[in-house]
Amino acid sequence: MMMHRYYSHSYFKFKSKWLLRFFTLISILCTRGSPIGWVYVHRMHHAKADTHEDPIGPISQGFKLFGFYDNLRVSYEFKMNPLLVKSLMNKEQVFINTYYWLIVAAVVVPLMLVSFDVFYFIYVLPILMLEVSFNLFNYFNHKSGYKNYHKKDQSTNNFWLWFLNFGEAWHNNHHGEPSKLSTHHKWWEIDPVVYLIKAVAR
Repeated sequence: MMMHRYYSHSYFKFKSKWLLRFFTLISILCTRGSPIGWVYVHRMHHAKADTHEDPIGPISQGFKLFGFYDNLRVSYEFKMNPLLVKSLMNKEQVFINTYYWLIVAAVVVPLMLVSFDVFYFIYVLPILMLEVSFNLFNYFNHKSGYKNYHKKDQSTNNFWLWFLNFGEAWHNNHHGEPSKLSTHHKWWEIDPVVYLIKAVAR
């Protein structure tokens, strides 16, 4: 909801700045990178999908079940163009980008101090599940599935990944109509993220 539909595509707005910051903090704690890093990589993906210049595509990254995509490394390796994230170059986002891991540590370390069980079940296990789901998504949503839109890229919709990625699994729909809030195309392609967006947007 945050990194993709809010920060990357600006599909909706928050009426409350504190609610925006709350959901931003949650997205930061997912350890997928800062909004600046995530948005840059995502916009590169749209521009260079399924080529050697696609920073998270199957051609450049191959398949990995575990492991993080280093947004900072990707930025240097693919010669980062700041104009792609011009809309995010403000004091707050630059601060988050600069002190990203300190922000994560400020929340995670207290969990460790409470107990290992709290740290593991509330943070580590969900993060591992998230990594697996996104790594499967980045690979298989450009390798297998069906298409509603026949574009130059190899993006697909993948029903079996829906249970891990919800509306994001209709990836071909998103590539086909990137300006559309919902990834829903066929009546049975459920996109629950839209309902959460509509709730917070109010």
